[in-house]
Amino acid sequence: MCTRYVVAVNDTRSSGNALAWARARARRTHIPLITVRVEPDSDTTTAGSSEEIVLRGPISHTLAGFAQSDDLLVIGTGKTGFIHARGYGARGIQIASTVRSSVAVIPDVDLRFRTGVVAGIDHAATAVLVASVADADAAALGEPLQLIHSSFGRSTPANAADTRSELAAATAAVKERWPTVVVRSRSTSRPAPEALLDASRNATLLVLGPGCSQPDSPFALVIHDVLVNINAPVLIARTAVNEPASSFGHLSISGEG
Repeated sequence: MCTRYVVAVNDTRSSGNALAWARARARRTHIPLITVRVEPDSDTTTAGSSEEIVLRGPISHTLAGFAQSDDLLVIGTGKTGFIHARGYGARGIQIASTVRSSVAVIPDVDLRFRTGVVAGIDHAATAVLVASVADADAAALGEPLQLIHSSFGRSTPANAADTRSELAAATAAVKERWPTVVVRSRSTSRPAPEALLDASRNATLLVLGPGCSQPDSPFALVIHDVLVNINAPVLIARTAVNEPASSFGHLSISGEG
């Protein structure tokens, strides 16, 4: 599970939104939170306020080096997406693709009237991880969970069978850990970024898998396209970030073609 929230801060509104999101999550999960400010014009590390660490060096490299594998690194981005955002915005995709910890990217959007958690299920190796992270959030918030798998580019019967297997594995993980969560699983032939962004438009959270180290890999491209057009908080899960459930109840699952 995640053992610490690390929030990258600067003096922008998007940074404040990310900090507020992380603080609310920390209160809910009882996990410690620290803030980190990166000053790119020096290579010396100093202490800021009692809750803030000041790091000096290149922003992306410094944050990637500071965050540990069991941290959740939280960064903010402007409402118009990474391409036009200030501060961490232009570097956010690079940070998300290189850091070894899980990463949450928080856009400048109003989350007050949103509901539901969306999870992008890519392949069998990460299906259970992504579903486990997403269903823990859905359970904590008392909100429904939607699992989405894109078959775009998968045209053979074997690949179609893989899609069903990956969704089944993800759903089984939810059923075992959080039986109170209402879950919908859906396979779509639309490109993954398009389907995920459409589903997350009114969601409280979108959870994605860790992708691949190669920048031209299919899921790395999915992460890139989602973050460029971000419309909800996006959590890129590389490790479990929540405690297991302490009690179990009834599970309701519906599948869609």
